[in-house]
Amino acid sequence: PPLWSPFEEGMLTAVQRVATCHRSASLLPASLNNGLRQRRGGGRRRRPPPNASETLISFRPRFHSVQPNKEEKTEGKIPWRSVTVLVTSQFIVNSGFGFVIPVLPSFAAELGMGATGVGLILSSPSITRILVNQALGQAADKYGRKPLMVAGTLIMAASSVGTGLATTFMTMLPFRLLMGLGTSAATAGSQAYMADLTANVPSHRAQLMGLQQTAVTAAFVGGPMLGGILTELFGVRMAFFSSAIAAASCCVGYSMLKETLKLKSSSHVNATSSSNTSSLPSSSSASDTDPSSSSSSSSSSPSSSSSSSSSSSSSSNNNSWISMLRASPSLAAATSVNFSLYLGYASMLTVLPLHAAEIWGATAGQIGALFSGVSALGFIATPLGGWAADKFGRKAIVVPSALCIAGGAGAMAMVESYAPFLAAVVLWGVGNSLLTPGLTAFTVDLAPESQKGSVLSLTRQAGDLAFLVGPIGLGMLAEATSISHSLALTSAVVLGTNVFFALKAKDGVSMSK
Repeated sequence: PPLWSPFEEGMLTAVQRVATCHRSASLLPASLNNGLRQRRGGGRRRRPPPNASETLISFRPRFHSVQPNKEEKTEGKIPWRSVTVLVTSQFIVNSGFGFVIPVLPSFAAELGMGATGVGLILSSPSITRILVNQALGQAADKYGRKPLMVAGTLIMAASSVGTGLATTFMTMLPFRLLMGLGTSAATAGSQAYMADLTANVPSHRAQLMGLQQTAVTAAFVGGPMLGGILTELFGVRMAFFSSAIAAASCCVGYSMLKETLKLKSSSHVNATSSSNTSSLPSSSSASDTDPSSSSSSSSSSPSSSSSSSSSSSSSSNNNSWISMLRASPSLAAATSVNFSLYLGYASMLTVLPLHAAEIWGATAGQIGALFSGVSALGFIATPLGGWAADKFGRKAIVVPSALCIAGGAGAMAMVESYAPFLAAVVLWGVGNSLLTPGLTAFTVDLAPESQKGSVLSLTRQAGDLAFLVGPIGLGMLAEATSISHSLALTSAVVLGTNVFFALKAKDGVSMSK
């Protein structure tokens, strides 16, 4: 046998002692043990290894190899192509909405209506959305995201054309209601689609949703300006036709996307629907994505199968919004904050312009510039809010952002000059921009994989309800008492829902767990 150096002899002896101490002597190759015994003159004599280097090479992978943990989940790559197409399409369609904003007073005047007509044009789509949000959210979970996105934008384009051709309020109203159906369908699909895109990158979810919100903000900064130019050049109705072109262009963009919902066979859906829906009210059920849950359900006893059949018969009740809110206090808290967020939007659009004119005599142009400036702050605040929500947690950014909104609305109720008014508006607007991505990501984190559309439809329902009753209720309160009382009520509602969120909401807890 070849001669081994003292260093090699000592190293092999040390390795053998360590392996023996850990009761892992079987890790040492047989040739290595036999070679060591030969050099010491004991044990059976076998053919030694050709050389020491070959032995060490064959030994090292066995001793130092580390098997990866199969249960450890690593994040995937961000699907930038799909995110870019989705965000760009939404920028286009929201720019179309912005085209219409500056022409609403003139259009209402052409139809023989005043300020009340403007409110009806704005709020009438919310009526349809409230009626169909839940059904379309469930449709997004059952039939896919892309069909609703494409069909919704086509309906929006048709309703914009019909609105532009209307000559009376009664001929316009059906198209405005149709617009609510289109926007609800498109939003149900697009929100669930973004949730699917960020499913493999949860640590970047709020940042991507912040990017999405930034695109919407950019659309509402430039859209009204372009809409005003189109109106001056081609007339009031051209804004609605341009909005239809924007919706059709968004439809083309959506059609380029791939479906993200993995549709299951009908037999598999029937076998697992009861376990998925019954996971909502349970606090100890397994996750919907856990493969062991389906295997355990398939091997259940006859009594459990009968109970699952009864559960499937009442699956509609389990999927109802009331059941979801009762099952998840975190979802109830997030829904309440979303209601107060949209109530703040309604207060900004309804009460804030009147307060600006009353405090410092603001003109329509100055109010428009003020809103554009506040929206421009979203270019910085919205991505910052998304980054902070991913870095420090959703709740850590939602609570202080809602405090900014409450503080801005409360300060607005007490200001009596231009400088404090401007400071309150900036505080209010920054709070809105910081809050949106974190709150949306928090809601998506809660939703089980099979019910993302249904859960997100609940938050949309809260926003539509606030946008329907907010302008009317706050306006009536302002006329009955004062504008300051409406602003103070807005601040109180935001503050109350924020306290409820701070007490009940928990980061990173899915409804299925």
